[in-house]
Amino acid sequence: MPQSFDLTAFYAQALDPESHSDPIEILDYINSFAHVIIYGAANFGSEIGAYLLKHGVGITAYWDERHREIIELHGTVVMKPFSGGWTPENTLVILCINNNVLKAPLYQRVVDAGFTCLKGEYLYMGSMCPFTTETGVKASKCIDPLSCRFICCERLGNIVAERAEPKPGPRIDLTYVCVIVNSLCTLDCKGCVQYINNYPKDRQVNIPTERVCKDIKTWLGAVDSIGGVSVMGGETFAHPEIHKIAEALSMCDNFGLASFPTNGTVPFSPWKLESFRDPRLSINFGNYRRVLDSKQLDTFDTNVEIVKSMGLSYTLGNPMQKWIKPSTLCDLGKSVGGMMHAKGACPMPPRNLQARGGRIFPCDLGVALHSIGTVDYPMDYLDIDAPDLREQLRRFIDQPYYWTCGRCDGYHEMCEAMEQGYHDFTNLGSNY
Repeated sequence: MPQSFDLTAFYAQALDPESHSDPIEILDYINSFAHVIIYGAANFGSEIGAYLLKHGVGITAYWDERHREIIELHGTVVMKPFSGGWTPENTLVILCINNNVLKAPLYQRVVDAGFTCLKGEYLYMGSMCPFTTETGVKASKCIDPLSCRFICCERLGNIVAERAEPKPGPRIDLTYVCVIVNSLCTLDCKGCVQYINNYPKDRQVNIPTERVCKDIKTWLGAVDSIGGVSVMGGETFAHPEIHKIAEALSMCDNFGLASFPTNGTVPFSPWKLESFRDPRLSINFGNYRRVLDSKQLDTFDTNVEIVKSMGLSYTLGNPMQKWIKPSTLCDLGKSVGGMMHAKGACPMPPRNLQARGGRIFPCDLGVALHSIGTVDYPMDYLDIDAPDLREQLRRFIDQPYYWTCGRCDGYHEMCEAMEQGYHDFTNLGSNY
């Protein structure tokens, strides 16, 4: 039988920016199971698997939706998730899916099936991450190899917080934030987590550059530190002055790393990419290749080669088979208690704060509700230009709930990744 081990304590230790846990203890625990399954055979799962094999841990199998393509990894079979027939009581599943929205429902599915589930990102942070407060963070290791999900990394946030110059008053240290630059896209993903298809045409726009740059300067200036920043759309590079936005972000010194996600279908200008020389910035290509037409594919490949030839930090994602269907935009009639529970159970600690057009919202759902024009909940956003933004931000983060939580049905239902088409999220009776 598996040995006793306090996973909760291990997870807490993994976030300590000063040190690492004793790897022998966690390796002995993993070895005490009759079967070890790694859920995820992409970059992250491959690195976890190589680490375990190096330290004498046998891997029974990998689970991955792309099992027909990958077939085997490190000499071990890659199988369809939840296949194999192993007894759950003697089987450990190490979840190495590092998409921040996907991993929460997948973790629950593993647990509901009766397996013990070890969160792979904590195994990496607690035993494998090369960085501490003393070393600082090297973007090339966090970004380029796709080893871990750097942008929402709590250990990264803690390292940056420890090294940041404190500001007056109680600290505000955030793991992850997002800056929205537009609400338009070159694709029509039915399950877009930014709800772009639900925006009226007159609201599918680029946010003025001056406004975005001011949002960055003022918001980041109001907090002590931020681990990861995402600069997003829509399609980020559809903004004609994304280079000026990159320059504005580079002027800030209290964040760790920044991601500029893209579907790669907007032609890149090398002279604009010169603004991405800051080693903390990364251009992150989502792998949407299977839904791109021939012209878009050519643009995608050309863009990757330009970025590569310029020596910029970038990632090229793996194709995804599934992702999570976004929440409805409808009022679900939740009680205050229900909204408090929803906020407390949110999988994006300490909230997925997002700035768009001079306001800070609690999450992407909050951005969509207000930017589409569905509702107006004054309690659910802050004015970035407020003279007491720092104090307001503390209160905003600590609110027991947001009215937005009353419209969130969670992120648990799977759907086809990248399926093109329209879904009306404002109609509760509308189904895929």
